Amino acid sequence: MFVDEYEELNISPFKICGILNSSFNDKKVHYITDVGNNQMWAAHSLRLSSGQAIHNSGSLGAMGFEIPTTIGISYTINDLVVVITGDGGALLNIQEIDIIAREKRPILIIVLNNDSLGMVRAFQEMYFDGRDDSTYWNGYSSSFASIANAYNIIAVHYCD
Repeated sequence: MFVDEYEELNISPFKICGILNSSFNDKKVHYITDVGNNQMWAAHSLRLSSGQAIHNSGSLGAMGFEIPTTIGISYTINDLVVVITGDGGALLNIQEIDIIAREKRPILIIVLNNDSLGMVRAFQEMYFDGRDDSTYWNGYSSSFASIANAYNIIAVHYCD
């Protein structure tokens, strides 16, 4: 069991990982994370069963790694792939959802949107007196559900 550091949220990153754990328990699934908080939350909270795996760029810091990697892994295993990413990483290769839609790949994309580059922003708050103009967008963010819908992908937007 893990400690949910975001209990005050209706749906926290740890709750999302808990839902994934119970929903895909004993099912073949591969998880792919981008670099950042989403990678840390997944590494901390996903409990892998037999036939499951998690893929990330390690400490290489390859933001935007997740969607193209997901497509490749999807073709390799020809089974369900789940992406856990942040809004910053998703935006770097958002055009790749065109391939997912066109090829009808069995991919679930979860975008944890905090309107910022969260991990970098946290360090800016800790060490640079909160100077986060380049990493926090004051409530502005893309509508990822609208982008998915534009590609005829079923999408749900949940706002806490």
